[in-house]
Amino acid sequence: MISTARVASVALCLVTFAVSACREQTTFPSDLVSPIRKDVVAAASMWASVVDGETGPGSVYRLYVPTSWNGELVVYAHGIVPPYAPVAEPAEGAAFAQIFGAQGFAVAMSSYSMNGLAVKDGAQRTHQLRGLFASNFGQPARTYLVGRSMGGYIVTQLAEKYPKQYDGVLSLCGVVGGFTSELAYVFNARMLFDELYPHVLDPFGSVTSVPLPADPAAALARVTDVQNAARFAVATDARPLPGSVQIALIDQTSMPLPSALGGPLTPARFGAFVVTPIVLHAIFVDDIIGHTQGHVPVGNAGLTYTSSAPFMTPFTAAINAGVERLTTDRDAVNWIAHNGETSGDLTIPMVSLHTRYDTWVPIITESIYQGKVAAHNAGDLLVQRTTARFDHCNFTAQEIGKGLADLVAWVEAPGHPRPTP
Repeated sequence: MISTARVASVALCLVTFAVSACREQTTFPSDLVSPIRKDVVAAASMWASVVDGETGPGSVYRLYVPTSWNGELVVYAHGIVPPYAPVAEPAEGAAFAQIFGAQGFAVAMSSYSMNGLAVKDGAQRTHQLRGLFASNFGQPARTYLVGRSMGGYIVTQLAEKYPKQYDGVLSLCGVVGGFTSELAYVFNARMLFDELYPHVLDPFGSVTSVPLPADPAAALARVTDVQNAARFAVATDARPLPGSVQIALIDQTSMPLPSALGGPLTPARFGAFVVTPIVLHAIFVDDIIGHTQGHVPVGNAGLTYTSSAPFMTPFTAAINAGVERLTTDRDAVNWIAHNGETSGDLTIPMVSLHTRYDTWVPIITESIYQGKVAAHNAGDLLVQRTTARFDHCNFTAQEIGKGLADLVAWVEAPGHPRPTP
């Protein structure tokens, strides 16, 4: 059992978060694309041809063909973008194209017609890219799917649905387990935060709506206000068992603990872990519910919050007695199930990469997908790799390149063994 004195030390450690957290949390709110680590150098001379075009209302694409093209294609799907941001080509696109082009691959990528939870439109736009490339440069010998974050979900779903059109799939920090669990993580974190830090977020909205201005700069400022309010509440919480630690110890959020409790995270990173889903909720809640005609796709009505820590019993009792209850709407649940879930029905090889301490897409999504794949007796087609780092998609260019190279060797080399996890 963790002593009261040890638990109390967390509050003291978290005070440092108020001063230093900005140095450790690099992806919110101004850098939502969280680009790959900066070990990629621009190389415009790599490309023999770069073609831009439009795939539909508001959607633009770009096709790259390297000077030394190997005859094969990588189709790239980008991650989620705030709904208030303008639709544009992926901000990280050029860096990713260089990683794949250095291995001889042509690359195709696009924006989606909309931002936010564009899982349906994103899949449609991404699936069009192979045909667009073929109309410009001829059919590639093989086509590989690569996706990042929400794009990892999109390419996984495309691989499951259209295996004859693709040869392999690489997911980077993807929502491979599906959006039901991802949205539950975000909404539960917000509801628990409201219970344990009452009224802190009231000025900004509710669990079902956080109105943001239409102007991108003003929307970003509002999100920053949400972030700062949540950060300050966490950093100044002097209770023997701070609310942030209670949230982390709830099974339904299951966050890694701070070092003061024997966990792996510094106080600043622990604070960022608790605050990140609150910020995600603020950015995307209205867009999410907008996709389901104003209805709620996830909730906690009838849910009993639990914790595997025995000393949490009185705290979970208080949480269950006081937390706001949110009831789901069947049509919204069905929309997520139809548009936001993977099946696990893999028939082509897949490699996934995930950071262990991912604040956006918890690593539990990989276990969920592993279970889905096992249910289809397709475990031999899935290789999952975990990098022991903090933050979302915190990979090096070398790790991404190796992920693709290992996938390609698995698919193409006769008798090549399955890559190591």
